[in-house]
Amino acid sequence: MDFLDRLAVRIERTSSSFARLLEQRPVMAWCAFSLFYFSATAWRASRKPFWFDELVTLHLCRLPTVREVWAAFESAADAMPPLYHLLARASIAMFGEGHISLRAPAMFGVWILCLCLYLFVRSHCPAVYGWVAAVTMALAMTLNGYSQEARSYGLLMGITGLALVCWQSATGRYRRLSLLGLALSVAMAIFSHAMALIVAAALGLAELVRAGMRRKLDWPVFAALLAGASASLLLLPAGAASAAAYAGSDWSRPGLIRILTTYRFLLKPLAAPLCASLAMACLWWSLRGPNRAGPSQAPEWRMPPAETGLAVALQFLPIAAVVSAYVTGVFTPRHTLPSLAGFCIMAAYLSHSVERNGRMLAMLIVTAVVGSMALDTALRPALSAPADACKWAREVRPSPELPIVVDDAHAFLQQVHYAPKDVAHRLVFLADAARAHRATGNKSATTGILLLARWAPLHVEPPDTFLAAHRRFYLLGSEWFESWLRAHLLEAGASVRLVRMGYFGDLYLVETDH
Repeated sequence: MDFLDRLAVRIERTSSSFARLLEQRPVMAWCAFSLFYFSATAWRASRKPFWFDELVTLHLCRLPTVREVWAAFESAADAMPPLYHLLARASIAMFGEGHISLRAPAMFGVWILCLCLYLFVRSHCPAVYGWVAAVTMALAMTLNGYSQEARSYGLLMGITGLALVCWQSATGRYRRLSLLGLALSVAMAIFSHAMALIVAAALGLAELVRAGMRRKLDWPVFAALLAGASASLLLLPAGAASAAAYAGSDWSRPGLIRILTTYRFLLKPLAAPLCASLAMACLWWSLRGPNRAGPSQAPEWRMPPAETGLAVALQFLPIAAVVSAYVTGVFTPRHTLPSLAGFCIMAAYLSHSVERNGRMLAMLIVTAVVGSMALDTALRPALSAPADACKWAREVRPSPELPIVVDDAHAFLQQVHYAPKDVAHRLVFLADAARAHRATGNKSATTGILLLARWAPLHVEPPDTFLAAHRRFYLLGSEWFESWLRAHLLEAGASVRLVRMGYFGDLYLVETDH
């Protein structure tokens, strides 16, 4: 028992010393975390191939002027508002086009959110609990991939963090600056993704809680939220164009069961490290024994009501998003990513509430989360998309006169991007949204390619025109998403001969009789 006593004292002293270091050296701690975070996310970004939506972002970033980017957005070439495109264009201009530079705004946005969550929690709790909120958010956004994705979600998260901090400080010393920051951050969030409107609604509910505590409505805060939300009016024409273009697609239909799948999507990256931390903390508390000296009894800590109300409101965003989707007709779990901020804040508050003496639980969470992120990053496989493209390219080089039809709406942009230059110009997509919808019940990706082809140098042709002009061609697909051509050719009696199979998908040689 003497050994266990000495070990317990040493562990407690180490935990307390580390917590004190985080308290006394915040700048040094943030420099170390920033180095770890950006190294991990850059490494992951460099090993992750671009997918369909990211390549839409890339093609629009290649447009010569900002005016054309806005025009492409208004024509529904991309449903995502153009703020991310503008920042990505700046990143590409500074660092060149690549997997990291195109995703840099998302990486930086998540880092800003981590910092804002730290400041948000730190205003009522010791620094170590601010780190609980920050690192759990970093882990969630890193493992779900959205901190390394060239779409607006990482950027939206960062701006959401700024809105949370501005709302919290709106009753403090820098009131005017906070109100201005609140209005601007809400507007910027909407210009990164229209679903930021439900974040503004959550802030409004939290303000009602704060007004109930103060027994007085703070009208300037509501005015700031309303002013920021009014930015959505500028997006209405583009939203109407997008809704008309994608009407009838079933890929994102809402349903009540999707509430549960959304919460699973949000919390899955955090489940293992948080449960492991809690289990180890419970084991520690049970083994510590009543006769071992511990930290002095601290007064009971209560969660700040207004901030807790905001965290709870954010946690209910998936329900609000599914309900609103019955009006908009569009829902996907990633639209509710800001809800993670509420869970991370509550994780910090709850860990402080249950542990009045010492900081063991908080330190276990920080250690487990950072360790999980480091381990998962180290196990990332190398980027294989260019090598996979080279495999099918070797098969088609002996017949340079034959076009290569990609019968896979999701894979077309990726094959164009990663294929060797000597064969990339031969890739063709036969776009027929009506046939894709009849065959698969979906037409979203096909519609997206048709709209993007107005602004990007993509080889897209009507099927009947192409088939009338070409008797022999190659057919390529991987997931065969929105695929209808292969079945159509077989029904028409064409010869569809498998040439090669691999990680890239299937390559066929097609011969038709006119």
